[in-house]
Amino acid sequence: MRRLIKRINEALLTTGVWGLTSHAHLLLHATPDYAAPWFVSVVAYGDQIVIEYKLPANTAPWKDAVVRGVASDIETALMYVKIAMLRSGGWPQCSEMVVANQTSA
Repeated sequence: MRRLIKRINEALLTTGVWGLTSHAHLLLHATPDYAAPWFVSVVAYGDQIVIEYKLPANTAPWKDAVVRGVASDIETALMYVKIAMLRSGGWPQCSEMVVANQTSA
């Protein structure tokens, strides 16, 4: 998990990302308010990294719907995190996410 956090910091130099951690769980927020809703969740299970993001309310089929993906390496997890950040709607004005969106199509 620490390696992924380091890669997020390296890859997103101008993007405000705040994280709350608990053991092997990381919640990513778009503001420094710990009580604000999370947009992306990352959980490490051995050699697997599970990334989830909440669908925006205007596209979700039900309240609090999520999309989940599993990565087996740090670079894939970073790509999934960037896609999740963009598609969750939490970082709509982030220019660093445009590349992630274009490469994920």
